[in-house]
Amino acid sequence: MGSEINFDDLQQERQLQRSLMNEKRRKVKPLIPLLRTYYAAARLLGLERPAFERRFRPISDGFAKRVEHAFDGYTPTESDILVCSYFKSGTHWMMQIAHQIAHRGAGEYESIYDVIPWNEGPNPKLALPLTDPRPLQISPTGLRVIKTHGTAGYIPYNEAAKYICVVRDPKDVFVSSYHFMAAAMLGPLRPSLKTWLDIYLSDHAFWGPWADFTASYWEWRDRPNVRFFTYEQVQQDKVAAIRQLA
Repeated sequence: MGSEINFDDLQQERQLQRSLMNEKRRKVKPLIPLLRTYYAAARLLGLERPAFERRFRPISDGFAKRVEHAFDGYTPTESDILVCSYFKSGTHWMMQIAHQIAHRGAGEYESIYDVIPWNEGPNPKLALPLTDPRPLQISPTGLRVIKTHGTAGYIPYNEAAKYICVVRDPKDVFVSSYHFMAAAMLGPLRPSLKTWLDIYLSDHAFWGPWADFTASYWEWRDRPNVRFFTYEQVQQDKVAAIRQLA
């Protein structure tokens, strides 16, 4: 059954978007020294945060808008396992665990986003639609995983679906997100730790405030179809976490 199903369209689109991104970086590269000087001057003048927010705010606001509408018109079903975790809190780790459980340890893919929808992601063109039947068609258990960084208020709840909530120590999220953003987006233009901390603690943090996310899912913790984990708990005993999920 699975051998007749492919994800060539997603793989081709991913290659196209990667090429476009590389071209964009090539064009911006000559401006890096000038931009670095601009941010250094802003830092000396005590204006680093507003200077950085001018560049950063449209990105974080765009994520917030996509989270708000990611599940419009969709109700999770008994086939859905939603991995709900904050940014840099073990999301891919838990996605891999849940996907392999759903595929009885034999899940294969070129990119995990070929088989797991993430509708509020940074590039909507690469998002597998929630209504795409292929992940279910290749699943031996009839289950598929969905990823979200959205707070519980934006996630449709259904007693038939399954929800895995993951939270991580906020200081570790802060450090991990700082290094991740430097590598993935900001590079030499990343702000100082102080400015990143100010933004991280604000209402305009990537994917919203950590406290809001955690509090929203904490209210779900006693529901029978919800499993609430901490990153540290899974790290300490992976086997126990896998058994609890399975």
